[in-house]
Amino acid sequence: MTATPINHRRELAHRASNGIDVFLFWDASSNDVSIEVVDQREESAFELHVDPKAALDAFYHPYAYRGLLGTDRAHRRSLRESRGRLLERRRFDEPRPSYRLP
Repeated sequence: MTATPINHRRELAHRASNGIDVFLFWDASSNDVSIEVVDQREESAFELHVDPKAALDAFYHPYAYRGLLGTDRAHRRSLRESRGRLLERRRFDEPRPSYRLP
């Protein structure tokens, strides 16, 4: 019998504009807060681990925090992995068909 890892990472917020998706995540097991940015236009993605006190500011200004933290704290994610998460999330957001009773 093998143990199945439990994902304690929760999405707290998401916003999208002009092909850029920004996610705010919280890890319940470690209390870490991270920001993930997926830029469909540039075909790039990165993740920032930020102080929980600065989470909302980093969420609304991820590129400023990326410059502030430097590239050593900005972890690049593979675009394929980030796109997969984005597509998975959008499947849940799709409108469900409505049915009318006759």
